[in-house]
Amino acid sequence: YIWKRFMNPHDKTYRELMDDYKKEPMFHHKEQIMTVTDMAKDEWFSDERLLRRLIFENPVKKFELERGYKFKNYYNDCLDRALWIFDRDKLFNHGYLNAHCPRPYHCSIEEMAPLIEYINTTYP
Repeated sequence: YIWKRFMNPHDKTYRELMDDYKKEPMFHHKEQIMTVTDMAKDEWFSDERLLRRLIFENPVKKFELERGYKFKNYYNDCLDRALWIFDRDKLFNHGYLNAHCPRPYHCSIEEMAPLIEYINTTYP
């Protein structure tokens, strides 16, 4: 129900939805599905950014939990697939708030080994 409320509240066809998703960006060019991927130029489509626009256009009741970021630079508090470099000691001392893992998983198993070990050790 909630998903439909902001993804397709007007019961558009698949084609109509795709045309909507191609329209001019509201907040950032990465929310547009036609953005051509060019990692060297920091250009790619971001589903998270599209969802932000859709939630803004089709508001639903929501709440946000305070995440507790200590630094202005999000990468100091999070493990992120864009910069999958982290401090193992900080990880095992509960120094990160969340993780956005590299994808696809089967290509990133070695990179993610410390995180998997942490999860298995902390939450057996």
